[in-house]
Order: sequence, then C-alpha cells, then structure tokens
Amino acid sequence: MNERGKITHRARAAQVVDYSGLAIGGATFTDIDGAFEVDGKAFAFLELKYLDAPVQYGQRLFLARTVDALSGRGLAAVGILARHDVHDCASDIPAHKARVDKLRWRGKWLSITSGATVGEVVERFFKKHAPQGYRRLVNGATASQDAPQSTNAGAGAIPGSETETLLQGKSGADAPKHEGF
Repeated sequence: MNERGKITHRARAAQVVDYSGLAIGGATFTDIDGAFEVDGKAFAFLELKYLDAPVQYGQRLFLARTVDALSGRGLAAVGILARHDVHDCASDIPAHKARVDKLRWRGKWLSITSGATVGEVVERFFKKHAPQGYRRLVNGATASQDAPQSTNAGAGAIPGSETETLLQGKSGADAPKHEGF
C-alpha cells in the first residue's frame, strides 16, 4: 500500500527540472516545495530552505502574488517559508518539522520567531479557515473522494475552459476569441 505523502519514485524525484527553455524574457517558471488546498476555500503554499539558504526572488514573488491574489478574492491563503537542518542530501526532509521563518499573510511577509513548525502552522491555518473540510480529511477522507467527477471535455482539455479548442491546434478564424489570451 502507498503511504500518502511519501515519495514513491525516488529516482524520478531526484531529477532536476530545467525550466530554462520556458524563459519569457528574463523570467522563467519557478518551483515550490508544496501546495495544499481544502474545499477550494483555503490554500497553503510551502517553500523549504536549508538553514540560511536564500529564497530566490522568483519564488518569493510567486508566493506573494499567488497568496495575495487568492486572498483578494476572499479566499484564505498563506505562503510559508521554512528552514530545515537536514545536511545530508541523501536523507529525507521531514517537512512537518521544519521551522517556519516567514509567512505571507494579508499582503505582508511576517517574520516568525516562535519556533513554530510547518505542521503546527498548517494545522492551525486549516482548522480555522476550512474547519469542515479539515475535520473530514482528519477523519479519513482523501482529496480524490472530494474531487468533482471528470467531464468528457476531450483529451488534453482543461475542463470548464476553452482550452480544449486551443489544445487541439485550432488557429486563425477557427480559434476562440480570448480577452488577453
């Protein structure tokens, strides 16, 4: 049986993803270490760094803008920057034990000096901002049990959007008109 949250394909997890071919001007995609949502109402994003390793500008900007955009739409969102002390690169990092360094909350980066762990912060956040969903998950539900049923929008489509036509290669007069897309 697969233990939830554990890496199952270690060799694949060790591969580095090269985003340089996706550069748009001087910007590229970024990665974050974790993301979790409950009921589409509360969102937590996590970036872990070793001891005093710097958080890259793009990662910090992505977390701030994403959290602020969700918050601006009336949703609860938090960005968590945390530090771990696992020196051996071959050893797993227990994310729940990492110490929270900063939180992105309500448009500001807050320094956390209490020594709170990621596990403690995440538990408090979801208990407060998605209590029913949090209780349901704690009592054994899984995300897949809550997921909406898939639609037959076509291979490669993002259900509920017009990307189906875009991904099927239509262009010119046949392409849908998108404001700003």
